[in-house]
Amino acid sequence: MKKLLTLLLTVAFATAFSGTPFGIRMGMSLQEITEISSTTPLRMDAGYAITPPRVSNLFETYIVSIHPEYGVYEIVAIGKNIATTGEGVALRTAFNNVRNSIDNTYGRHLMTDRLERGSIWSRPRDFMMGLLTRERQLNARWNESTSSSLPNNDIYVIFLTANALNSTTGFLMLLYRSGSHAKIEATRRQQESSVF
Repeated sequence: MKKLLTLLLTVAFATAFSGTPFGIRMGMSLQEITEISSTTPLRMDAGYAITPPRVSNLFETYIVSIHPEYGVYEIVAIGKNIATTGEGVALRTAFNNVRNSIDNTYGRHLMTDRLERGSIWSRPRDFMMGLLTRERQLNARWNESTSSSLPNNDIYVIFLTANALNSTTGFLMLLYRSGSHAKIEATRRQQESSVF
């Protein structure tokens, strides 16, 4: 039964992550996003909360950042709460399933599973507390330096991270950025610094 569930999850994630994450293409305009979203885009500080054409059972909030010239340049999927143990077994399992599915679509990743030196949260049962106090990292990154097969300028980097809300609850966050992200951020920083 466990093997069947893992297979079903892998197939579901492979569909959700196949080239156009959640059915969103980098560069889409706000008008195009409005047309594909099953809910009206809701303006937030970080962008627009939408319901994309393809969703995953692990994620509940989808936010797209849209630039007037470059269109969609960032997609963030915020996961549902995952009840787990202090060891983070369920959270780690969900993380590994998503990571493997992204690997199937985009190739190799760079993994970080690290506890800060000197942290008191060094026992296996302290995994979630390490995440909560930001003394532990569990993330995976796909980009050119990891020999991933990302679609040119459409997706420049993918970042998956595990996060803790408390010692027994966590969630995943998945981020896709286009090659335009760096240009947009550089322009924004220049505009902000020009006021001084």
